[in-house]
Amino acid sequence: MLFGSFFVRDIPGDLALALDAAGRHQQAVDMLYAMAIRKWDGRFPEVELIALNEMNHIIGKNKGSVNVSSIPASLQYSVASDIRVVMDWDSDNCDIDLWVTDPSSEKCYYGHRFTGFGGRLSSDLTGGYGPEEYMQKKAPKGTFNVQANYYGDRQQRLAGPTTIQVTVYRNYGMPNEQKKSTTVRLNGKAQVVDLATIVVN
Repeated sequence: MLFGSFFVRDIPGDLALALDAAGRHQQAVDMLYAMAIRKWDGRFPEVELIALNEMNHIIGKNKGSVNVSSIPASLQYSVASDIRVVMDWDSDNCDIDLWVTDPSSEKCYYGHRFTGFGGRLSSDLTGGYGPEEYMQKKAPKGTFNVQANYYGDRQQRLAGPTTIQVTVYRNYGMPNEQKKSTTVRLNGKAQVVDLATIVVN
Protein backbone atom coordinates (compact mmCIF):
# COMPACT_ATOMS: atom_id res chain seq x y z
CA MET A 1 0.00 0.00 0.00
CA LEU A 2 3.01 2.28 -0.09
CA PHE A 3 2.40 5.68 -1.60
CA GLY A 4 4.60 5.52 -4.68
CA SER A 5 4.58 1.75 -4.65
CA PHE A 6 5.49 -0.41 -7.62
CA PHE A 7 2.68 -2.77 -6.64
CA VAL A 8 -0.45 -2.37 -8.74
CA ARG A 9 -3.44 -1.93 -6.45
CA ASP A 10 -6.43 0.38 -6.24
CA ILE A 11 -4.93 2.49 -3.45
CA PRO A 12 -5.56 6.27 -3.37
CA GLY A 13 -2.04 6.99 -2.09
CA ASP A 14 -0.46 5.19 -5.01
CA LEU A 15 -2.60 7.16 -7.45
CA ALA A 16 -1.80 10.43 -5.69
CA LEU A 17 1.94 9.94 -6.14
CA ALA A 18 1.44 8.86 -9.72
CA LEU A 19 -0.41 12.14 -10.29
CA ASP A 20 2.42 14.05 -8.64
CA ALA A 21 5.01 12.31 -10.84
CA ALA A 22 2.92 13.31 -13.87
CA GLY A 23 3.03 16.95 -12.82
CA ARG A 24 -0.55 17.05 -11.55
CA HIS A 25 0.48 18.30 -8.13
CA GLN A 26 -2.82 19.92 -7.18
CA GLN A 27 -4.78 16.72 -7.73
CA ALA A 28 -2.19 14.76 -5.78
CA VAL A 29 -2.39 17.14 -2.81
CA ASP A 30 -6.19 17.13 -2.85
CA MET A 31 -6.28 13.33 -2.89
CA LEU A 32 -3.78 12.96 -0.05
CA TYR A 33 -5.66 15.52 2.03
CA ALA A 34 -8.87 13.53 1.51
CA MET A 35 -6.99 10.42 2.69
CA ALA A 36 -5.71 12.24 5.75
CA ILE A 37 -9.14 13.30 6.99
CA ARG A 38 -11.10 10.11 6.25
CA LYS A 39 -11.77 7.41 8.82
CA TRP A 40 -9.65 4.32 8.16
CA ASP A 41 -10.19 0.70 9.05
CA GLY A 42 -8.35 -0.34 12.21
CA ARG A 43 -6.01 -2.51 10.15
CA PHE A 44 -4.33 0.66 8.86
CA PRO A 45 -3.27 2.70 11.92
CA GLU A 46 -1.62 6.05 11.19
CA VAL A 47 -2.08 5.79 7.43
CA GLU A 48 -3.50 9.30 7.64
CA LEU A 49 -0.22 10.58 9.13
CA ILE A 50 1.79 9.07 6.29
CA ALA A 51 -0.63 10.67 3.84
CA LEU A 52 -0.04 14.04 5.53
CA ASN A 53 3.72 13.58 5.20
CA GLU A 54 3.35 12.84 1.49
CA MET A 55 0.97 15.78 1.05
CA ASN A 56 3.31 18.23 2.76
CA HIS A 57 6.24 16.85 0.80
CA ILE A 58 4.48 17.74 -2.45
CA ILE A 59 3.42 21.15 -1.12
CA GLY A 60 6.99 21.90 -0.08
CA LYS A 61 8.35 21.02 -3.53
CA ASN A 62 5.75 23.14 -5.31
CA LYS A 63 5.33 26.23 -3.17
CA GLY A 64 3.24 28.88 -4.85
CA SER A 65 1.84 26.54 -7.49
CA VAL A 66 -0.45 24.49 -5.24
CA ASN A 67 -3.62 25.91 -3.68
CA VAL A 68 -3.71 24.94 0.00
CA SER A 69 -6.43 27.35 1.13
CA SER A 70 -8.79 24.47 1.99
CA ILE A 71 -6.20 22.72 4.18
CA PRO A 72 -6.05 23.86 7.83
CA ALA A 73 -2.76 25.48 8.76
CA SER A 74 -2.43 22.98 11.61
CA LEU A 75 -2.02 20.19 9.02
CA GLN A 76 0.69 21.99 7.06
CA TYR A 77 4.27 21.53 8.23
CA SER A 78 7.81 20.95 7.08
CA VAL A 79 8.70 17.29 6.51
CA ALA A 80 12.44 18.00 6.20
CA SER A 81 14.29 14.98 7.59
CA ASP A 82 17.79 13.62 7.20
CA ILE A 83 16.39 10.09 6.76
CA ARG A 84 13.03 8.67 5.78
CA VAL A 85 12.41 4.96 5.17
CA VAL A 86 9.13 3.55 3.87
CA MET A 87 8.40 -0.16 3.47
CA ASP A 88 5.46 -1.96 1.91
CA TRP A 89 4.70 -5.40 0.50
CA ASP A 90 2.50 -7.00 -2.11
CA SER A 91 0.36 -9.47 -0.14
CA ASP A 92 -2.49 -9.16 2.30
CA ASN A 93 -2.73 -11.06 5.60
CA CYS A 94 0.98 -11.22 6.34
CA ASP A 95 2.91 -9.53 9.12
CA ILE A 96 6.17 -7.76 8.30
CA ASP A 97 7.90 -5.33 10.65
CA LEU A 98 10.29 -2.57 9.71
CA TRP A 99 13.42 -2.42 11.86
CA VAL A 100 15.95 0.45 11.80
CA THR A 101 19.05 0.25 13.99
CA ASP A 102 20.91 3.52 14.50
CA PRO A 103 24.64 4.16 15.08
CA SER A 104 24.26 3.66 18.85
CA SER A 105 22.82 0.16 18.18
CA GLU A 106 19.38 1.27 19.35
CA LYS A 107 16.73 -0.56 17.33
CA CYS A 108 13.53 1.21 16.34
CA TYR A 109 10.72 -1.31 15.85
CA TYR A 110 7.05 -1.84 16.74
CA GLY A 111 7.87 -2.44 20.41
CA HIS A 112 10.19 0.58 20.65
CA ARG A 113 8.92 3.23 18.24
CA PHE A 114 10.83 6.28 19.51
CA THR A 115 14.62 6.40 19.91
CA GLY A 116 16.99 8.53 21.92
CA PHE A 117 18.30 10.17 18.73
CA GLY A 118 14.77 11.15 17.69
CA GLY A 119 13.93 8.32 15.31
CA ARG A 120 10.22 7.55 14.98
CA LEU A 121 8.42 4.54 13.54
CA SER A 122 4.77 4.55 12.49
CA SER A 123 2.30 2.17 14.14
CA ASP A 124 2.64 -1.55 13.46
CA LEU A 125 0.60 -2.93 10.58
CA THR A 126 -0.16 -6.62 11.07
CA GLY A 127 -2.27 -6.99 7.94
CA GLY A 128 -2.80 -5.30 4.64
CA TYR A 129 0.07 -4.13 2.47
CA GLY A 130 1.78 -1.54 4.65
CA PRO A 131 3.17 1.06 4.63
CA GLU A 132 5.41 1.34 7.65
CA GLU A 133 7.47 4.52 7.91
CA TYR A 134 10.60 5.53 9.83
CA MET A 135 11.71 9.15 10.07
CA GLN A 136 14.84 10.72 11.57
CA LYS A 137 14.83 14.50 11.37
CA LYS A 138 18.41 15.03 12.56
CA ALA A 139 20.55 11.96 12.03
CA PRO A 140 23.73 11.40 14.02
CA LYS A 141 26.88 10.38 12.17
CA GLY A 142 27.35 6.69 11.65
CA THR A 143 25.58 3.71 10.08
CA PHE A 144 21.87 2.94 10.09
CA ASN A 145 20.82 -0.63 9.24
CA VAL A 146 17.38 -1.23 7.74
CA GLN A 147 15.80 -4.68 8.06
CA ALA A 148 12.45 -6.42 7.72
CA ASN A 149 11.28 -9.01 10.22
CA TYR A 150 8.95 -11.33 8.34
CA TYR A 151 6.67 -13.63 10.33
CA GLY A 152 5.41 -15.55 7.31
CA ASP A 153 2.13 -15.53 5.40
CA ARG A 154 -1.06 -16.45 7.25
CA GLN A 155 -2.39 -18.19 4.17
CA GLN A 156 -1.10 -19.97 1.11
CA ARG A 157 -0.53 -17.50 -1.72
CA LEU A 158 -1.47 -18.53 -5.23
CA ALA A 159 0.52 -15.56 -6.53
CA GLY A 160 3.76 -16.87 -5.04
CA PRO A 161 6.15 -15.46 -2.41
CA THR A 162 5.69 -12.02 -0.87
CA THR A 163 7.82 -9.18 -2.24
CA ILE A 164 8.94 -6.22 -0.12
CA GLN A 165 9.78 -2.78 -1.40
CA VAL A 166 11.78 -0.37 0.75
CA THR A 167 12.37 3.25 -0.25
CA VAL A 168 15.14 5.19 1.48
CA TYR A 169 15.20 8.98 1.32
CA ARG A 170 18.19 11.08 2.28
CA ASN A 171 17.55 14.77 2.96
CA TYR A 172 13.81 14.21 2.58
CA GLY A 173 11.92 17.38 1.70
CA MET A 174 15.14 19.31 1.03
CA PRO A 175 16.58 20.64 -2.25
CA ASN A 176 19.28 17.93 -2.21
CA GLU A 177 16.85 15.05 -1.59
CA GLN A 178 17.95 11.59 -2.74
CA LYS A 179 15.77 8.52 -3.13
CA LYS A 180 16.57 4.85 -3.65
CA SER A 181 14.14 1.93 -3.84
CA THR A 182 14.97 -1.75 -3.41
CA THR A 183 12.81 -4.84 -3.81
CA VAL A 184 13.34 -8.18 -2.07
CA ARG A 185 11.41 -11.39 -2.70
CA LEU A 186 10.84 -13.55 0.38
CA ASN A 187 10.79 -17.33 0.47
CA GLY A 188 7.60 -17.74 2.49
CA LYS A 189 9.41 -18.67 5.70
CA ALA A 190 9.88 -16.49 8.78
CA GLN A 191 13.11 -14.55 8.41
CA VAL A 192 14.96 -11.29 9.05
CA VAL A 193 16.01 -9.62 5.82
CA ASP A 194 18.66 -6.92 5.35
CA LEU A 195 17.18 -4.18 3.19
CA ALA A 196 19.53 -1.19 3.23
CA THR A 197 22.50 0.45 4.90
CA ILE A 198 22.55 4.22 5.38
CA VAL A 199 25.84 5.95 6.19
CA VAL A 200 25.71 9.48 7.59
CA ASN A 201 29.03 11.32 7.43
